[in-house]
Amino acid sequence: MLWVRRSLAPRFFAPLLLAPLALILLAALFAAPAEAQVGQQPDRNRRPPVTAGSPGSNTSSPNANGAGQSADANSLQPSYPGVNATLERAFIAMNLRKPDSAPFHQLVRFHYEVLGQAQDGSYEIFWSGTQHYRETFKLGSEQEIDVAVGDKMYTTRTSVAVTLPLRNVRDLVKSPMPGYLMVDYDVISVADEQVEGQARQCIHISKRDANTNQQGTAQICFEPDSKQIASISAQGNFLNVPSDVELTAFKSLGVKRYPTHMTTTVATENMPPANIEANVETLENVTTFDGDPFTPPAGAAVRDWCSTLAAAPSLEDYDQPSFSQDELKNLTEFFVLVGADGRVMQAEPVRAAADPDGEQKIATWIKTARFPIQNCGVTPVEYETFYTPKLKRVY
Repeated sequence: MLWVRRSLAPRFFAPLLLAPLALILLAALFAAPAEAQVGQQPDRNRRPPVTAGSPGSNTSSPNANGAGQSADANSLQPSYPGVNATLERAFIAMNLRKPDSAPFHQLVRFHYEVLGQAQDGSYEIFWSGTQHYRETFKLGSEQEIDVAVGDKMYTTRTSVAVTLPLRNVRDLVKSPMPGYLMVDYDVISVADEQVEGQARQCIHISKRDANTNQQGTAQICFEPDSKQIASISAQGNFLNVPSDVELTAFKSLGVKRYPTHMTTTVATENMPPANIEANVETLENVTTFDGDPFTPPAGAAVRDWCSTLAAAPSLEDYDQPSFSQDELKNLTEFFVLVGADGRVMQAEPVRAAADPDGEQKIATWIKTARFPIQNCGVTPVEYETFYTPKLKRVY
């Protein structure tokens, strides 16, 4: 499959001094009606933006010759009226799984490729609440079913080979926009642009880490008449988390608006990236589910669980084996089931490794490793995570 990515290379605009009429038109475009407000805009994204632009674009750039700078660092830039609120509403509308969201049914067909090996699969979810849903994931001949009922999670799977692809596809479907780009970003520019032959009003944002100088950027485009989000293109590497996401063909579902075509490259440190192309085949609100999709599957493993369970903390263990860059190419991630006491209950490689000796080193060490303890409230619980083989540092 040919993977096509639109570049978000920095655009250099000639600084333009906005006429009063242009300011009024820009304010009219991004100022939302009162009834369209969703939630309350948090106190963030208030740093002065950086000058950016694009030749041939009608672009607002507030920092030209120092224009638009505010003496109060906590005040919103007046040159971009309503932009932060517009982005906030768009990001909220993409979240189908907020606690107050309507029940829904979603079916996603996807293409998944790692190391030149491609497979097609499906991800289906019946969602009635943050602690009441059923996921069915199929990839090739492998399958996993997860049913959340209150504080219990019921799981059946054919093998651990399905676990990492499920994690990657689930993360994309649950939050299509990279999470780090939805908070504390800088608005770089607002421009009238042509996107795949369509007139769009686009907002360009950036987020940079001062310590590493790593950054991510995004172009979020809206239909000029309806003011509804039409596309997102996001790339970058922020805190060693690479992102490359394209979201298009947005569909409205009540107050929600969600992309029905998504592509991404999921990169794991030291491991080969996974390319995913996903198409939403079904997305519908549901009043009453047919049958009872929330009945746990026969023979399912059950464990304590909560919807607020955080991502597993990183493992700090100086005894873990490490490998050269060339050796890492022949290894793979391990699926790990961690007990409530932090001890490993199960650990298996998610793919067949080309280096059985290196794989055995990891398997031997991981049996005695102690992972961080995870809690639901104050109660320690079992959890699933992934271990990535470590790069040997040369000093």
